[in-house]
Amino acid sequence: MSDIAPEIVKDSKPHYKKRLLLTITLFCVIGITVSLLSIFLLRDVFDLTSSNSTLYFVKEGSRAVTIKRDLFAEDESKLIFKIDFNRLVRTFIRGEAIARGKTLLDVTWDTDAGRGEIKQFRPNGTMLSVTFSRFREEGNEASGLFLGGDLPFGDPDRSADGSTSGLGYYDGKEWFHIWCAANEGFALMPDVTKFYAPHEWKYLNSRILKKTDDEVLLESSHLLDNNRGNIMQMTRQVHMRAADEFLTLNVEFMNKSKIPVEFVYAYGDEPWIGKFSSSAGDVGWTETGIVKHETFISPIANQYAGFWDYGNDAAGEKKNYTGMANFIKWVNPLPSAIYFGNNFGTCCNSTPLNSFFNRIINIVWSDWVLLPGQSVKFTVLMGQAHVNPKTGLPDVPEIVKN
Repeated sequence: MSDIAPEIVKDSKPHYKKRLLLTITLFCVIGITVSLLSIFLLRDVFDLTSSNSTLYFVKEGSRAVTIKRDLFAEDESKLIFKIDFNRLVRTFIRGEAIARGKTLLDVTWDTDAGRGEIKQFRPNGTMLSVTFSRFREEGNEASGLFLGGDLPFGDPDRSADGSTSGLGYYDGKEWFHIWCAANEGFALMPDVTKFYAPHEWKYLNSRILKKTDDEVLLESSHLLDNNRGNIMQMTRQVHMRAADEFLTLNVEFMNKSKIPVEFVYAYGDEPWIGKFSSSAGDVGWTETGIVKHETFISPIANQYAGFWDYGNDAAGEKKNYTGMANFIKWVNPLPSAIYFGNNFGTCCNSTPLNSFFNRIINIVWSDWVLLPGQSVKFTVLMGQAHVNPKTGLPDVPEIVKN
């Protein structure tokens, strides 16, 4: 018996190690599976995204501590502490995009507040981010599908330099600014000097009409009453696909008054293309060439236009900028005027586009008259453009041309 015992002991050790290794492996597989399923269920059931999966404990004035799932970046001073799961959800979505080999949409939308963001997570590590109504005008918060404002304070994708404000592009290393908060103007005639800002429209409601990994359609409704018999309803829709580098914006105005209404609508921006907070290096471009000076462009000869962060030699700038470009296409109806300028107030005296902050593009639809109950819809496409290697100039995706 003494000769056999050592053999039995010696033989049992590898079996014990194998069982232990198998047990550990099994628990790891179960743990990972449960974690992934939990994140999947939390995303679908509780609508957790890479932007809203953080709890913010904030102190506002003399009130008790409030728990929020959203915090403006400029409200950081109110934050006491946060419980952050944004990074975990983001890691899951990134991994899913890589595993499936396709771009996925991550949509955050608060129907009560009327604000949120859309992100594209691409399998190559690049991203596109679009925000809506995440800005304040003179202390007033906008609500609805108005482009602009930065990602939430605790969003791991928020760029420290503000380049994720509005529409931003991530090349896998850093963020670049593509479009800023839109400068939209709506004026009721005959008072052309009064343009109503986004926060001056009463926010009625918003809806998520469609939301999948591949496509999203959002809608917001608003009302404007100037207390002089003019009542207008505005319905805004944003459509975006994972496969595209642009979004479609529909803005419909309906006359809810008992009298005819005449109005002017304008959509413009100083996009600060490339890096946030500066127009330096920005030149205009259209399908017919580069725009270096303040000028009107024909909405008939051109279907789209944009800015290119290239350097304007007419303003004494060298060609040492980011090379990023954007575009906006007017689909319907035909604009009354489109111009590039150094501010929204004046144009155009052939001055070089040289403003450090305010090189702008503005699209104007004027002299529209709606009878009671009538409506009209304005449609634009806007997004990122790329330099065509054949021409050396910015160009829009083929789907936009067609």
